[in-house]
Formats: sequence, structure tokens, C-alpha cells
Amino acid sequence: MHKNEKCLACTDSDLPFEAAVYATINYFNELEIEYCFTDDRHHEKNFTRKATVCKEDTITMARYLHTTVEELPKTLFESCGSAYCSSTSNAELIFQETLNTIIDTGVTYNLHDVK
Repeated sequence: MHKNEKCLACTDSDLPFEAAVYATINYFNELEIEYCFTDDRHHEKNFTRKATVCKEDTITMARYLHTTVEELPKTLFESCGSAYCSSTSNAELIFQETLNTIIDTGVTYNLHDVK
């Protein structure tokens, strides 16, 4: 676990497929937003998509939102998060809303899939 990791959204783990969104400050002080999808029956469909905001832009974003870098995950949870989502589609919407919030602060992110 990275420092200050915050779960922005997650579906019920009893479902055959699950989704979760995490906001994290990594060891390089970069903001990472991660969308994880897991299908228990069809493992080939599992994936993780990650948006990374560089250190300088993470600092800019924190200033724009009147918070600290360390508090960014909590701030994003308060503005975009939901402790529980009823579907993977809702978790994906929270992921997209979080990415839109990043753009709204005037910074960019690097989006990539993780295996």
C-alpha cells in the first residue's frame, strides 16, 4: 500500500465481477488514480487502468484545491468518491469524474493499462 491510499469507490465483493477506484500518492509524490476490474469467472477480462499525475502537477493540483499533496486522496474522495457502488459502471463513472477533476485543476495525467 502506498502512503495515503484512499478507496474512492468499490463494488460488493460478493458479485461475480468487482471494480474499485483508488487514489494514491506514490513514493515519488505523484498522484495515481487506479481503476481495477476483476472478473472471477473470466480472468482474461481483468485489468487495471492507471492515471498518473507527475510530481510537479500534483503539487499544482494540491494548491488549486487548497490542500496538501498528502491530503489529495482524501480531498478527491470528498469531491468524487462513494464508499460503495452498486455496479462496475458506477465505479467507472467515479473514475472518469476523478479524471475530469484533475483536468479541471489545470494539470494533465498519463493514462495507461497495467497488467
